[in-house]
Amino acid sequence: MNSRQNGARYEEFCRLFLAEKLEIPIDRIQSRRIPSKTHPDLPKYDNQIDFYWEYQKDLTLYKNFADAKWRGRSKKVTLGDIRNLQQVKEDIDAHKAMMITNTGFTRYAKGFAENHGIALHIVRPEFDIAMLHHTNRETMQTQIQEFFSNSEKPYIHEIVHRAFDFGTVGTAQTSASNKTVSYTKDIKQAPMNRMQRTRSHRRQTTSTQKVTGGQGGSRTGRQGGPPSGRQGGSGPSKGTRHTRGGGTSNRSR
Repeated sequence: MNSRQNGARYEEFCRLFLAEKLEIPIDRIQSRRIPSKTHPDLPKYDNQIDFYWEYQKDLTLYKNFADAKWRGRSKKVTLGDIRNLQQVKEDIDAHKAMMITNTGFTRYAKGFAENHGIALHIVRPEFDIAMLHHTNRETMQTQIQEFFSNSEKPYIHEIVHRAFDFGTVGTAQTSASNKTVSYTKDIKQAPMNRMQRTRSHRRQTTSTQKVTGGQGGSRTGRQGGPPSGRQGGSGPSKGTRHTRGGGTSNRSR
């Protein structure tokens, strides 16, 4: 009985948590029974949803729902729990699904959730949840709101798998540690700078080369530079090569 009572208390605690994070009125986080889509000749059944809310962006309406699992200290949410959540998501045609627990998730549960885009959050109250009323949910809500308003840290929130945001972009909001991942936009700039420096160096090297000697003289400058000049100031024509004796010989083109 105590476990069931704590489950109801935890649901109301998570309802206020979602309303605060989503920045919407708490009455929009509804508990509902939504019928599944079935063939006309088959019996219909309902899905009990802990938390259901909708929001509209531009011209599109998004359906979201979440399930809250209160667990003992050593018990984690299993793969079967996440599979059931995925099935409900398909049955009610929801866009986003979230699982919230106070303990954690097994390795297989996390793998399945990441593969199917299901959000996983650990939300642990920083007060004894057994202090809340055991049956009346309105009284529970009043008590929880008092804890939220009087405590600087009413809960610990850890994002296991994001999958959808609480109205934020790029920052993971956790009570244990706030980490912001910054993406460097200048990654492609370094190779471009090296290319620019190389081209500039080549232009500078070419402009400072000088040619000495007349006909048959030696060449200076780096490999691949312009040949030495001939009489009259112009370089040798195509087909002219230097001989070991220092002179030139012309071959027919």
